Amino acid sequence: MGTTGGTIQTRDESIRVLHVDDEPDFAEMAATFLQGEDERFEVETMRNAKQGLEGLATDEYDCVVSDYNMPGRDGIEFLETVRDERPNLPFILFAGKGSEAVASRAISAGVTDYLQKETGTDQYTVLANRIQNAVSRRRAEHERQRHLEAIETAQDGISVLDSDGHYLYVNEAFADLHGYDSEALIGDHWQLVYRDEDVPTVRDEILPEVERTGSWRGETTSLRSDGTTVDVDHSLVRTETGELVCTVRDISARKERQRELHQSRARLEALFENSPDMINIHDTDGNIVLPNPRLCERTGYDASELAEMKVWELDRAIAPDEAYDLWDGMELGERRRLEGQYRRQDGSTFPVEVHVRRLGLEGEERFVTVARDITDRKQRQRELERYERLVEHLPVGVFRTTTDGDILSMNGTLVEIYDAESRDRIRDVGARSLYADEEDRQRLLDQLRREGTVEDELLRVETVTGESRWVRTTLSLVEEHGDHRLDGIVQDVTDRREQVLRHRRAETIFDHTQDALFLIDIGDERTCRVQQVNRAYEEMTGLSTADLRGRTPREILGEREGADVEARYQECLDRRELIEYDETLTVDGEVRSWHTRLAPVIEDDRVVQLVGATRDVTERREHEQERELAETLFDHAEECQFVFDVTDDAFELRHANDYYRRNIGLPSDDPVTGQTPTDLFGDADGQEVRDRYRECVDTRDSITYTVEVSRPENGTIYRTILTPVITGDEVTHIVGTARDITDSKRRERRLERQNRRLEEFARVVSHDLRNPLRVADGRLELIREECESDYVEDVAGALDRMDTLIDDLLALARHGEPVTETESVDLAGLLGDCWQNVETDEAAVEISLDRTVEANRSRLAQLCENLIRNAVEHGGGEVAITVGGLDGGFYVEDDGPGIPEDERTDVFDAGYSSRTGGTGFGLSIVERVVEAHGWDIRVTEATGGGARFEITGLGTVAG
Repeated sequence: MGTTGGTIQTRDESIRVLHVDDEPDFAEMAATFLQGEDERFEVETMRNAKQGLEGLATDEYDCVVSDYNMPGRDGIEFLETVRDERPNLPFILFAGKGSEAVASRAISAGVTDYLQKETGTDQYTVLANRIQNAVSRRRAEHERQRHLEAIETAQDGISVLDSDGHYLYVNEAFADLHGYDSEALIGDHWQLVYRDEDVPTVRDEILPEVERTGSWRGETTSLRSDGTTVDVDHSLVRTETGELVCTVRDISARKERQRELHQSRARLEALFENSPDMINIHDTDGNIVLPNPRLCERTGYDASELAEMKVWELDRAIAPDEAYDLWDGMELGERRRLEGQYRRQDGSTFPVEVHVRRLGLEGEERFVTVARDITDRKQRQRELERYERLVEHLPVGVFRTTTDGDILSMNGTLVEIYDAESRDRIRDVGARSLYADEEDRQRLLDQLRREGTVEDELLRVETVTGESRWVRTTLSLVEEHGDHRLDGIVQDVTDRREQVLRHRRAETIFDHTQDALFLIDIGDERTCRVQQVNRAYEEMTGLSTADLRGRTPREILGEREGADVEARYQECLDRRELIEYDETLTVDGEVRSWHTRLAPVIEDDRVVQLVGATRDVTERREHEQERELAETLFDHAEECQFVFDVTDDAFELRHANDYYRRNIGLPSDDPVTGQTPTDLFGDADGQEVRDRYRECVDTRDSITYTVEVSRPENGTIYRTILTPVITGDEVTHIVGTARDITDSKRRERRLERQNRRLEEFARVVSHDLRNPLRVADGRLELIREECESDYVEDVAGALDRMDTLIDDLLALARHGEPVTETESVDLAGLLGDCWQNVETDEAAVEISLDRTVEANRSRLAQLCENLIRNAVEHGGGEVAITVGGLDGGFYVEDDGPGIPEDERTDVFDAGYSSRTGGTGFGLSIVERVVEAHGWDIRVTEATGGGARFEITGLGTVAG
């Protein structure tokens, strides 16, 4: 039974300390104080790390104390060297000048303790205590490890349980006894190893006894992991810490022996009457005195008949003289064995094995004869002879050896396996020399001694001629006449092992290749059915071997796709060679592209299987199509597209589309040969282009610019976008797109000139026309004061109309300019303000939208006011106006008379008006504002028959 706990260090155990310090006086003083603190200390001082290492190499120490700052190696370097050789030796760094960095290095190097030198003698007390603790811990750990090793090697099963009954520790013997791995039992409850019916006894009787007395011992039945039971001698001891130490010993064999002894006694008592053997007792004259019932039963005689017979009358194999010679030669108590031939009452005979013993019974000499019918044994002997002849010619080697390696018998196949000329050659070499590795032989013998058998062990052996072969061996250790013999069977699997290895390599490749692999079995009438698929196939298709095995392509893929696949299989069968093709199949509802290679497996001139490898090339095909599309767009785009290589400080043309070639003047059939910007555009233009390329490289970002060059003609203007291609950390290419904007630039310049003329016109209108109007208006007021006339009001109306015309002309001129500044505008709020700014009489408005648009607020307000004013002026004072939202815009409609369909395209013309006195510029201004924002406007009929204006294309619209 094992013990627990550590070792108590006694006072007479010395503690050998190696103190390394470059100050010998301090080291000697420290040694004096340490020995004064504890008489067990034996301190040896050395002045540097080199001396310390030499001392450790020649002597044993319990602890090392070292200074930090020393010549040569410092204390931590000394520590690192010590740890390489003695990782568990206590090492205390006793430093004069310490720091957190030094402490951190020391801890990383594996220091046991760290102590800084102080003034006074208290530091030596602290040092002595640290040394004692470190040495005690190391010795305790060593002792604990020694105890654990002793427990592990114990034959008894030992375990330790906590106070709740869970296993804290079990040794291998305990785990093996119960059929578990030792680590698997840790944390389980003790009830795991008891039958359900035994748990109450342990819980309610045994454990209370342990609590009361501290221990218990008895016999229990343990439950093994496989459900079998084992009888054990069981002891329990409670430790001071509350843990329970359990020791068990297997007594199943002893219990079995006790049962056998009891049974043996019972058999002896009934041996004569109930023995299955035929027994008779006869005297020295051969007269049968007493036969047992079995003898009567087997021979057909009754007891009285046998009592009148001589032994040789019963046993026809022995003559009287032979019987007397036999008996005369036997001493009292001696036993003899022979074979006989018993005669039955009906005259038939049967073979028997006879055991005769001479005994003294009741003062007279008698012979007890025990006979057993050996008819079956004789038959078995004949069968054994046939078996031996069969064994001799078995395809496996059969042998028997001693445990020392002497070969006792063998069959001819063993001689062939070991390349021997004869059995004598094998015997001369001996079984010991037939193993390629002595360790293998010893390992097998150890296992045989432990378990009695070795089953199907794969071994490398060496033949008599020195050749290595692989065999599978089954061995049994048997006892024969008190000696142990080793019976073995050896099968040469060298060729088969190579086949297995090749098969496993093929299986490994099959299972782990990235391509989807499949095997197709070829049945009668060339029917093709899936036999197996690999892991990659399952991952690509979501279909496993279990899903596919035994199914045809039509059953898997449907009639149309399955027929196409089967046609490919038949093609491979016909051609009897590798074929390669592309196919499109539907997998899990998705159409995918596959590239497949299919090869036939031919045996005896017949294709028995097809082996296929397929790869999902859907993404590759899509990439190819995208690349082809990109190349088509690149080549046929009606704008210049090009790629320049960037090397050092140079830019060379790598790719250019046809449009670029035509505009730059490169022949379409000539290859691009690395032309530079100077080669393409001349010195001046080429330098400007090169500077732009350099800017793109330096900024490492896309740039947009406008450049005027002489290709294809002077004054050609391109808007160019350059984008850098960054590989690694360098710009390796520049991708560019250039659009010829010469015409648009010319239109833009014309527009600028037109806008300048409009500005001049507006200035003239605003200044040169308004001043005379103001004078006329003032004179008219003077006329009103001096006279009354109906003509005065007509003149005032004409002047007001001229002022309105001037305002509309100015608005028309200014609202045509492009919008450059925008802001987020709440449409509903803006429309409400516009409604207040327009004279609406009795008109009503309904605003049903909640949207925000990006626009120039002032111009959008002018647009809305003009649309509201137009609805009021043309629909009447009580017109109803509705403003609502559209997809990407809004509308304004009224319930007035509407606009005839044939006039809807004219309403935006300057000066067009269907109302007497109107200027005809209101809707023209609306159109100018819409165009300036880049929007669209359309006139249509409202729901109620009135006019409806729809403004769309407002860009980002929120709400």
